[in-house]
Amino acid sequence: MALEAFVSARSKNNADKSLYPHKHKDGMYVASHSRYEVDYVRVETVEQLQALVEVGYGARMSNPSLKVAASLIISKNINITDRHTLLEELEKTFEAIELDIDSSSKRRAEQTLLRANLLKGQSIGKCVICDSTLP
Repeated sequence: MALEAFVSARSKNNADKSLYPHKHKDGMYVASHSRYEVDYVRVETVEQLQALVEVGYGARMSNPSLKVAASLIISKNINITDRHTLLEELEKTFEAIELDIDSSSKRRAEQTLLRANLLKGQSIGKCVICDSTLP
């Protein structure tokens, strides 16, 4: 697995056990800058998730054997073994977009990968047209 984190030593029962990207019932992985669901970005592959983690997004992670809910782990606490660049994943996303029932989630993933690339993973940036700071 290319992404791995560990349960905090503060946990009485599960300290130092591995956590892996959590695949939701809809088959998607989640990256986010915050713990709020409104900020979640759903992506189809671990590679897309990893590309977002590499630029500062957190990832929902779990371990099925621990029987605890998935947690949002911040990027600095996630170990990355293989590298996937945002541009590589963005190119794959452009090639994979089809007009189907999932196209809105694919568009959102594409937009997020593009935004993460342009803003270098930051959640806010300066508009090049009006010089305003935008979320």
